[in-house]
Amino acid sequence: MKKRIFWLLIVAVCLCLALTSCFDDEPQESPIGEKGLKYELSNDGKSYAVIGIGENKDKELSIPSKNKGLPVKSIASNAFYGSDVTSVVIPSSVTEISDHAFISCTTLESITFPNGLVRIGNNAFYGCKNLKEIELPASLKSLEKLAFYDCDSLVSVEVPMGITEISQDLFSECDNLETVVLPSSVTIVGYAAFNHTPKLKSVDLGGCVEAIGESAFGGCVSLKEIELPKTVKTIGDSAFNGSGLTQIKIPKSVTEMGYWAFWNCNSLNTIYCGAESKPSGWNDEWKEYSAEAIWGYPIE
Repeated sequence: MKKRIFWLLIVAVCLCLALTSCFDDEPQESPIGEKGLKYELSNDGKSYAVIGIGENKDKELSIPSKNKGLPVKSIASNAFYGSDVTSVVIPSSVTEISDHAFISCTTLESITFPNGLVRIGNNAFYGCKNLKEIELPASLKSLEKLAFYDCDSLVSVEVPMGITEISQDLFSECDNLETVVLPSSVTIVGYAAFNHTPKLKSVDLGGCVEAIGESAFGGCVSLKEIELPKTVKTIGDSAFNGSGLTQIKIPKSVTEMGYWAFWNCNSLNTIYCGAESKPSGWNDEWKEYSAEAIWGYPIE
């Protein structure tokens, strides 16, 4: 009886091994799909993400809206890292461009965003030095840090309504950026958001900004003037340090002023302040000692 049970167990094990071998031999789905791009199926099996350039050789690339009958919903992290594409059209099915998706695509000159895009991730277009213009869609809700850092060929940017924060280093080191228009939905201009953009000369803050972060406009040597809305409460350390400001009016709504906020502004001789005297929340070294502050100035 024991021998019989033993042999039955041996047979069962062999059958299991044989079945496992059969499953292992099943061919795996190739990641190469439409237009030779690499794709990955989502966890729920209902959509695809583009994960790489794959076998595609197109310099002017139009990403398909579907792969194997399912929608393409996202561009994955590092999907086109360092590729030599010159233009990319993203389909209306895509809602997200993930972190580092097009980082260091130095030949990229044109990108077409779809209406329906919700998120552009961290460092998404970092170092795309030949990207000449961008039209951000009205559907956009999240524009994350360093997304367009070091995009030297950008000349103008208009941020759509719905974005609430200009995040860290979003447009820093953009050597040819001249004009920026923000919507009234923006309440925060973050850390170093436009730091060292030497040709920036026109900025519309949108009328509802409450906080201007540390080094936000530091080193903007062509920025001669900027209108601060009466909603501004906080101006961070070195916010305008080294900028080209020749005049500035600070509304009395500003209750906090950081260290060196208007330091090294060599052409700024007079600063007009709405407050009757220096508020307690202002750092003692908020400006150059040589610059005169005029208190109680009526700011319309």
